[in-house]
Amino acid sequence: MQEHLKFNILNFNWPRKLLTFYVSLNKVDGVDTIHHRKFPSTITEVFSNEELEEAEEIYTTFTKPREGFKPLKVDCNNYNLNLYKQFLNAQIKEHFD
Repeated sequence: MQEHLKFNILNFNWPRKLLTFYVSLNKVDGVDTIHHRKFPSTITEVFSNEELEEAEEIYTTFTKPREGFKPLKVDCNNYNLNLYKQFLNAQIKEHFD
């Protein structure tokens, strides 16, 4: 019988620096959705208020750059706890897929 073992390489320490998430207003296959209640306070650095007024959600690849996605610095230490939880859940899912 052949065993299939995986080593836990995920780091769940609080980030010591700002994370860079890649975001877009356009939905693309294989990306995660961020509901408007989880938008980080820095979202207006990459999208205008007019663009965000109509957006109920934005789309992200989290820390993976992708064409058409804009980089956004996110502080997960003091703010954005729900967004950081979503990021960690996405990492877990990706690790075991």
